[in-house]
Amino acid sequence: MGEFLPKNGVEEFEIFVVEQNDNSPFNRGKLLNIGSKIAMEEGFDYLCFHDVDLLPIDADYSYPEYPSSLISDIENKDGDILFRYFGGVTIFNVEDFKGINGYSNNYWGWGFEDDDLFHRVTHGGLYFDVEKLGVNNRSTFFVEIMEEGYVKVPIDPTFIDGDFTIELTARVKSKFFDDNKEYDEYPILCLPGYNIGIFYNSFNRYFFQTFDRDKTPYSITSNVLDDGTFTFRITKRENKLSMYMDDQFVGDVEMESDILNMGNDFIYVGSFSDKETIEFDMDLISLSFNDEKISSTDMLLKNAKLLNGVELSHQSSIPKPIRRMGLYRELYHNNNASIEKNWVHRETRNNQLFYNNVVKQNLNDFTTDGLNSLDYELINTKNNKGYRKITVKI
Repeated sequence: MGEFLPKNGVEEFEIFVVEQNDNSPFNRGKLLNIGSKIAMEEGFDYLCFHDVDLLPIDADYSYPEYPSSLISDIENKDGDILFRYFGGVTIFNVEDFKGINGYSNNYWGWGFEDDDLFHRVTHGGLYFDVEKLGVNNRSTFFVEIMEEGYVKVPIDPTFIDGDFTIELTARVKSKFFDDNKEYDEYPILCLPGYNIGIFYNSFNRYFFQTFDRDKTPYSITSNVLDDGTFTFRITKRENKLSMYMDDQFVGDVEMESDILNMGNDFIYVGSFSDKETIEFDMDLISLSFNDEKISSTDMLLKNAKLLNGVELSHQSSIPKPIRRMGLYRELYHNNNASIEKNWVHRETRNNQLFYNNVVKQNLNDFTTDGLNSLDYELINTKNNKGYRKITVKI
């Protein structure tokens, strides 16, 4: 970095490496607050927060007018950068960073301190970008499904035996994750038993799941998305299943035998079944089977109500970070995220629960958690060639 920055127009800088030396779980947000506090006391006018495992290949570290992510691509990593991603390498001017009180100090272990930081940006009066999701349509008739409620629609039990198309437009709203679980799954549309249908999980992904007669599972999963309004379409042609969202192809899967048929007389929206309901709010805008729209007179409602004459947009405006074009190389490290349906570290689940159930519900006051509540013990400061190493207990 000491060579990269001057070659790319940054002449005056200092690199601070803040190291935690105690038995507490790693706290990235607090360490970055410590480094930023020292830098601001020494008169620096902007700050770049940088994971040590990301090496810049082509990146812009110039003064930021607005909080920005510097990463648009990682050369040795599969998949696109998530549109909400605000970790890795971010840059702030000092005034903006002070204005949101820095990072939260409450995230111990891996994950979610960067989501919290972007929540502060969007709720602290700073500039951010917007991603438009959904189609540009509006409805004046929909069903509002409340906690532990559902819409129940009768179906022919043989419906899933042949070719079919299911299309559903729904708005998924904010939800609470269960403290007693390691993973959350929310039914958007479900055939009970082996729970065939469309679901949303606590990894912020939508997916279609089914089983064949041998009880072999199959699934098609979206990229990471947020709450919003989406049109889902599931098609079955022979034993090939395909999933679309807002007319965009998500994926397909070929089954080895027919779908497992449990003989259901009803399909559920917003619930797994009559007996297995969940705290989950959503709006059902439309539902059709084989291109035949289901009338409200064919819907059985529990803890749900029809709303007529209230305009509801099919499009969602999702906040996302301002992102500069920047190419990075990621150094190898062990996976700290998730394996199948579980986080690698229990602390990550705790962080997820705090972020989703407290921060996203605006139940945490960021003006009292951050730079102004920072508590640490300075152990050592050592000037090395090209950087300053700061060792702390937190």
